[in-house]
Amino acid sequence: MIGNREFKTDGSRAVRKPRDISLEAESVMEELHKEPGYLMLQPKSQESLYSGDYGKRRGSGDVSIWSSMETLRIDSPILSPHDTRVSPLLPPRLSDNAPSLPEFPEPFWLYEESKTHDTTGVRDQMHLQWPDLFTSRNPLQPTINRSASLATLPTIPPQPRYKSKSLNMSYSSPDLTQYPVQGVSDFLEPAVFAPETFQPNVGVCRYFVQGYCSRGDRCHYAHIQKPQQKPAKKKAEDEVHRYANVPFEDLVSQLYTLCKDQHGCRFLQKKLEERDPSVTTLIFNQVFVYFTDLMIDPFGNYLCQKLLEHISDDQMSMLVGHVHEELLRISLNMHGTRAVQKMIENLRFQSQIDIVVKALSRNVVSLIKDLNGNHVVQKCLNKLSHENNQFIYDAVTAHCVQVATHRHGCCVLQRCIDHASDSQRKQLVSVISIHCLVLVQDAFGNYVVQYVLDLPNPSFGEEIIQRFIGNVCSLSVQKFSSNVIEKCIRVAAPGLRQRLIEELEDAEKLERLLRDSYANYVVQTALDYCSSEQRANLVEIIRPMLPAIRNTPYGKRIQAKLVRDPSKHP
Repeated sequence: MIGNREFKTDGSRAVRKPRDISLEAESVMEELHKEPGYLMLQPKSQESLYSGDYGKRRGSGDVSIWSSMETLRIDSPILSPHDTRVSPLLPPRLSDNAPSLPEFPEPFWLYEESKTHDTTGVRDQMHLQWPDLFTSRNPLQPTINRSASLATLPTIPPQPRYKSKSLNMSYSSPDLTQYPVQGVSDFLEPAVFAPETFQPNVGVCRYFVQGYCSRGDRCHYAHIQKPQQKPAKKKAEDEVHRYANVPFEDLVSQLYTLCKDQHGCRFLQKKLEERDPSVTTLIFNQVFVYFTDLMIDPFGNYLCQKLLEHISDDQMSMLVGHVHEELLRISLNMHGTRAVQKMIENLRFQSQIDIVVKALSRNVVSLIKDLNGNHVVQKCLNKLSHENNQFIYDAVTAHCVQVATHRHGCCVLQRCIDHASDSQRKQLVSVISIHCLVLVQDAFGNYVVQYVLDLPNPSFGEEIIQRFIGNVCSLSVQKFSSNVIEKCIRVAAPGLRQRLIEELEDAEKLERLLRDSYANYVVQTALDYCSSEQRANLVEIIRPMLPAIRNTPYGKRIQAKLVRDPSKHP
């Protein structure tokens, strides 16, 4: 409360209260018990407060009282430097021998502590100026020395007036550095200062650190520039050249650690590129035991790939025999898959290929469906012979639907068709044609069927189209299979195309197809690719239906196709 104004803890102005200056000091203290969150400051006139009249106790001699109202005890411990809220402030608890409180001629001034005020610097100054006050070395959690008596405390004389910046009021600010304190009596607890009553130049000005402080020399915080940090680019260059001048012999015992370090791994790769057989053999002997772990390491896998390019045939055979049991686990790893692919590229003997094929053949479908493993299968298709890849075609044939309907499997199956021999391609097409009715209705399987329809061998497409006869209308109303039916109409031989379009010439079925969001595209394709006789039949059936579908987007396109010159048909 300031005069007859009261401020809330968030700094906003509250409802006015009538000013009552008749309260005695004891009543004011009781109010402070009920209203925590305020600091009690000095009255306007300190001269009356610190005059000798108030320093006498009835029936006793003069007793010096530390009457500064700027520092009051608090029952709760001093707050941490990260908590800017103020604990409830309570009046001093006087002992029986302490003088009675006087009746002040003017009301107390209540000042609400600012939430943004940091009391860390204040406590630091208290600890430095009053070392006997605190027995703890940590100024943020002081321990009170209760051995001193009340009589040892100084009496603070009146001080110059100080103008508050946050509140429109003025009061005195004592120079605490002139009054060293020997101790605190038993009734006094750790004190908290109001933000404006103690203005030491402590702390670093965050505005100055950021580049500019508008207060300049009037700033209460220290203008200290942060030490210049080493540029990140310079640090990166130092890291790159960390091993430049180090003899390789001194790093032999640390090769495994270097393999897992970004710059150490690059250093070893450069040593391998020198094509020194002794260095290559030394690195191989040191990392051979840890090769499976290095293949899946974010940095070590690059060294493994480089090492696979420079080792001898005998060393390659040793590595293949060492890692073949873990080949599946490594292939499924995002880093290991690259190392396995590099190993497949550098296999030189059939004995090495047989070991790898045997290790991969147990889980071909798992590899195909995996985000990382499918690249290992595709690398086998690219680098190994048709005979060595037969294990892939056998697995795909046995699990055609499972592979073709998978996101990665449909891509691998198309690559299998590309790299297959004639016999292997026939093997795949025959099993795809058997399951084509299931595949065309799948989001991924329909791409496999369309890929077969686009093959240059017409017999492959005819085998599949034959299986669609009798199911054209039901497949045309589905999202994925409608695309396959359109492609069948485009690529089919004239005889097969005629049989497909004949199923659309039913008036009842055609009306439903025209209103369907997918089947109407099949009808449009049929109008473009059908013979003249079939086109006339379709136009005759569609024309009575035009008024009902004219206002729809696909109805307008169909009407445009009906009026088009028949001689321009494909």
